[in-house]
Amino acid sequence: MCKISKIAAISSHKNKRMGGGQAKRMGLKSREFENFVANNLDYDVVFLPQSICDRIVVMGGKPLLIEIKHKGEKLRPKQKQAQKLFGEYYKVVEK
Repeated sequence: MCKISKIAAISSHKNKRMGGGQAKRMGLKSREFENFVANNLDYDVVFLPQSICDRIVVMGGKPLLIEIKHKGEKLRPKQKQAQKLFGEYYKVVEK
């Protein structure tokens, strides 16, 4: 196991006992490890959830990606791409 994966594996347990600064550094190491792994996966498209939707919900047993917009506000390019890819599973709620 590489050093960073050991840190990622134990960081969530230690965060409860550490001060804020050390916990934050451990969280950054954990995200660094997650990014390393995700960047080496073989997928067509990878989205960060926060870049395409506000919430992920389950309705009637189906997962839905929900984007909440003000009336007249347009989707950003990544959101448009996600809407096209996910079709009926991507809902825009205008308020």
